[in-house]
Amino acid sequence: MGSNQETEFPVIDFTQYPSNPSEISSQLFDAFHQWGFLVLKGHGIPKGDVEEIFSLSKEFFAQPLEAKQEKPLNLHGQGYDLKESMSATPPRISSTHPNTSPRIGVHEALCFGNITLSPDSNFAPFWTPQKRQTIESFRSKCQSLSALLFTALATQMRISPSFFTTPHNPHKPPGNALRLIHYHPLSNPPRKPDVTPRLCEHTDWGTMTFLFATEPGLEVQTPDGKSWVTAPVVDDAIVVNIADGLCLSTGKTLKSTVHRVTWDVVPWDKERFSVAFFVNANADAPIRVLEQSDAGKFVEKEGAVKATYGDYQNVRIKMIEKHDNHISDEEVAIDPVLWEMVKGLGAGVGEDLEKNDEEVRI
Repeated sequence: MGSNQETEFPVIDFTQYPSNPSEISSQLFDAFHQWGFLVLKGHGIPKGDVEEIFSLSKEFFAQPLEAKQEKPLNLHGQGYDLKESMSATPPRISSTHPNTSPRIGVHEALCFGNITLSPDSNFAPFWTPQKRQTIESFRSKCQSLSALLFTALATQMRISPSFFTTPHNPHKPPGNALRLIHYHPLSNPPRKPDVTPRLCEHTDWGTMTFLFATEPGLEVQTPDGKSWVTAPVVDDAIVVNIADGLCLSTGKTLKSTVHRVTWDVVPWDKERFSVAFFVNANADAPIRVLEQSDAGKFVEKEGAVKATYGDYQNVRIKMIEKHDNHISDEEVAIDPVLWEMVKGLGAGVGEDLEKNDEEVRI
């Protein structure tokens, strides 16, 4: 770990966890409390496995656009997703503007939702059974790592070791998602780069995210919220961050931090590959909001609003994906009372909820 956690991006060696779980759990908690982000070394996912996923990603994205677009992203989180937000003055998205995706970013992705939740495959012929098995094996290892991190955080917070793992059954909806990402080069620079981002400023809406990258690109807000720092790329390490769902359930003790990718770091004529694994709590699991007692132990907050992660996820789908052409107002309708309830939980994107409240509310 760095000598000054408030100014240095946290880097933690997880190989010491089996022999010294108390110390490593403390480091994880402190980093997530202060930054919401950290670089994790010694995470246990073989380097060869990571390299194989990047190789598949590069091979897939090298195909012609028509081949990649054969299976566009569906509501199960499976398929190809192209973001080309080049409009300087984006229209409001609704059923009358079904094919626009403004101000989200400029990149393409191939998304793997949980195959056990959708019997119909939505993947192009490129993804043979053998390649799909490689993907699923990798996802399984990411899932196992997330369980270890959840257990370590629960131990440090002096709650049941299974407090966070119980609502994260990977075989229940909505499931975890693996996203292969390609920031593709453009033939011309964006007309208004200050309006059209590489990837907009945002927080993740699940509970935890892993990012695998081989070159810089991700920028993270510093703990004081006044500046940005490029997340370091450490060989055979991954970037881990807390997402809004876990921020909610810990009463903001674990921080969900705004992050982005800019044209300065990933220029218009360059490309960058990354792989993201998004951890999601089960839709039917209740959000058990924690607070810290005077004795320092975390306990369930009395009188906390009652909602499931599914309730929360529905609101976030409406807010985050309202610009995506595969989500229409008719497909995801939100009860205004529920909308206000989730706003009141105090998610890490509360300001965005406030700004976009009237724009996206049914």
